Amino acid sequence: MNQYACSEALDCMQAYYKVALKRFVDDIAVEAIETKIIARLRDILSPIKVIYLAADVVKGVAGESEESRT
Repeated sequence: MNQYACSEALDCMQAYYKVALKRFVDDIAVEAIETKIIARLRDILSPIKVIYLAADVVKGVAGESEESRT
């Protein structure tokens, strides 16, 4: 390869590495956050707790709006 082609290949590799590193860091952060949230979700919305909630509370949490039902 000539000098220009080597320089172009290096520039492309560095640009890819920069994007890949950001993506990797973002993915790790999302994975850690989702793991914590999902782990607690079972405690927050367990089926037993949902059974004992008032109907209006369940509707407020999971119900559809009037606009979407029509």
